[in-house]
Amino acid sequence: MLCVIPLTFAGHHEKGENTIVFTIDLQIAEGKSKDFAKLVKKMVASVKASEPGTQAYHYFSSPDGYSVTLLEVYPSNVEALAHMAAFANSPFREEFLSLITVKSFQVVGPANDKLVQVMSPYTTDFRKPIAGFTR
Repeated sequence: MLCVIPLTFAGHHEKGENTIVFTIDLQIAEGKSKDFAKLVKKMVASVKASEPGTQAYHYFSSPDGYSVTLLEVYPSNVEALAHMAAFANSPFREEFLSLITVKSFQVVGPANDKLVQVMSPYTTDFRKPIAGFTR
């Protein structure tokens, strides 16, 4: 079951004001949707077991299995950076990258300079907070 995590980025000392979200749209290589599905099950289990700071890590697939959205949520830059360090050393990294083409990749939230630098091989689309709240 998907748990929707409310996000907020505006205001001083509000819950979630440091939240970082990765929203990634992927195209799976032709004939590789089953391989991709098997791989991401292993990746999800690995992230769940080894990254306690990751609040959400969900893959969503189109009916044909070739268009996928990945949603990742981190409470702050610290946890997002930890995830990227883990991905850089992941035994799944090369296979994952060989199976996909990134269609779009947004980093949403107050990304600091270090996160922007680390993300530069993957995206230049950083979206800063302008308004919002969480109940």
